[in-house]
Amino acid sequence: MKNFLLFICSISFPLLVFEIFISINELDKFPSKEHKKVFKTDRIEDKKLGEIAKSEGFEPYYFPDEVSAYASKYNIYPIGSLPYKNAFSCNEGYGLIKYKTDRFGLRNNDNNWESEKLQSLNLFIGDSFIASECVEEEKRLTNYYQSLSGINTINLSSGSNSPYEYMALIKHIVKPLNNINKSKMNVIVVYYDNDNVHEKINSNNQLIKSSSPINFSSNLNLRINSNYLKALKNAIKDFEDTGGLERYNEKAQIRKKVKKFLIKTLKLKATRLYLGIPLKSSLQHIASKLSIDYFKDTVTARSIEKLSLACNNQCKPYIAYIPQRSNTRLTRNYGDNIKKISKKYGIQFINLIEEFDFTNLDYYSPREGHFSPLGNKEVAKIIFNAIQKKTLEENK
Repeated sequence: MKNFLLFICSISFPLLVFEIFISINELDKFPSKEHKKVFKTDRIEDKKLGEIAKSEGFEPYYFPDEVSAYASKYNIYPIGSLPYKNAFSCNEGYGLIKYKTDRFGLRNNDNNWESEKLQSLNLFIGDSFIASECVEEEKRLTNYYQSLSGINTINLSSGSNSPYEYMALIKHIVKPLNNINKSKMNVIVVYYDNDNVHEKINSNNQLIKSSSPINFSSNLNLRINSNYLKALKNAIKDFEDTGGLERYNEKAQIRKKVKKFLIKTLKLKATRLYLGIPLKSSLQHIASKLSIDYFKDTVTARSIEKLSLACNNQCKPYIAYIPQRSNTRLTRNYGDNIKKISKKYGIQFINLIEEFDFTNLDYYSPREGHFSPLGNKEVAKIIFNAIQKKTLEENK
């Protein structure tokens, strides 16, 4: 037994040392000295900028994912932050971004929800990449897309969203809007690599029980439901009372990063990525070789099915996938499965991996790895061209 433990330690210790070395020296995190300098400088200024924003009457944008657990007892599933609020979000090298939320607590020009503008529209569902939280208004992906299409384009995305939030948006906005809006409507859901989440029984039940956040009328006069708004305010208060926004709490962020680092180290994640053998992808690859269709029962697959059912051959659904910037080859499996499920439900899959240059640093902000204005513009163009091509083919 003693010899066995010595053997395990003799293997584990060098692996852990190697893992820590690779993790500390992640070359892709700061691709240049200029990026690293901007990152450090902005981190020092972030807290000060947030305090100034609060003194000016701005408040943080509350992500639905952060508040959802606190909203469950009120029988709602948040679709956005608080409506008509002066909000601030993040700083990725372009300064702290500030804006006013729309009538549903999302980041849009509120006029986009006026009934005359809903006769023909594009709806974008996704996370922080699609919300373009950290760039100025005119440089957001949805704004570029609206310029290309000439059609009213509404952002339904928020940071930290997952397929659970996508299903909430599909249930509470896409489906009822599709039922009363008989005109042209495109719904584009864009998945990111970290959307491959596990099942959450509580979230499943919450989605089923959640009441509508919007009052719909046959003339497309959409307003927020007063009961939903009251419940959302209560949920946010509960959230704040138990610690609140960790992303603006320096000590909480340090604890979170230490915990994340320890978990990654024990899983040898950096080592496995370095060697090209990530465990999850390997197991999924083996499952696919054995013809085990594990993916059909995942949260992601269910959200794609919900999209198909919500449109019901009326609105036009589209799916796209954004891989991790540094691991496009290793994260391909998730994208391939999304493509497979999309095809199953007759939804066009827009393959950004083939069209977008994820190695071009100009497409990313100086910090955190979200798209830069140029990146937003390029992704909008790729999605627009793909939909235009599909439309032309259908009209032949």
